Amino acid sequence: MCHSESKQSSNIGILILSGGQGRRMGGQDKGWIEYQGLPMIQKLLQTLDKQSTQLKLSAQIVISANRNIAAYQQLGHLVLADDRNGFQGPLAGIETALSHPGLTDIERWIICPVDSPELPTDYLQIMSNLDPNQIAFLQDAQRSHFAHLSLPATKAKSLSKYLNSGKRSIKGYLSSCEDVTAVESSISGFSLRNCNTEQEIKPRFNNTCPARVKTLFSI
Repeated sequence: MCHSESKQSSNIGILILSGGQGRRMGGQDKGWIEYQGLPMIQKLLQTLDKQSTQLKLSAQIVISANRNIAAYQQLGHLVLADDRNGFQGPLAGIETALSHPGLTDIERWIICPVDSPELPTDYLQIMSNLDPNQIAFLQDAQRSHFAHLSLPATKAKSLSKYLNSGKRSIKGYLSSCEDVTAVESSISGFSLRNCNTEQEIKPRFNNTCPARVKTLFSI
């Protein structure tokens, strides 16, 4: 766990991972699947905005997406498609953000998958309150969530090297790094909910989505 005396990076980026193929959701773009009355991407943005405001944290939000780019752009944030072709996994989206020439001022990236619309209320606090070179992943009472990462921007080269070797696993990448720690929410008994399958959430498109998006997403 991180300690209270840890330093917080002054320039933080938040990368929302929404660039997958949604195989366990029948190929649907998870960001636009409805969750509690809103597309998951909008639900997550609300959560992150609320926590950023409470912490007085000025962070740039970037969305990693490989489909329906125009729809994501309407949300008002920078949208990046993977530099690597062929849906090569979440690390490819992270690599694109870390190496983007317009984001070189970001010192630390907090990575959050779009299919986790409910976060602990201290999520941004624990993911940003780290030493400069420290890498962290989220852990709850049930298991480790390796896709929820806090990563120094200086890891761009090591991440590209790992991907160039043909490997794609986040856990595998972390095992190749030093100074990796698990961070836990202070919320007692909190268990992160991942909406990965139709059993975990009943997919239904939000009627407020742009009409062209609904057409693009139909299956």
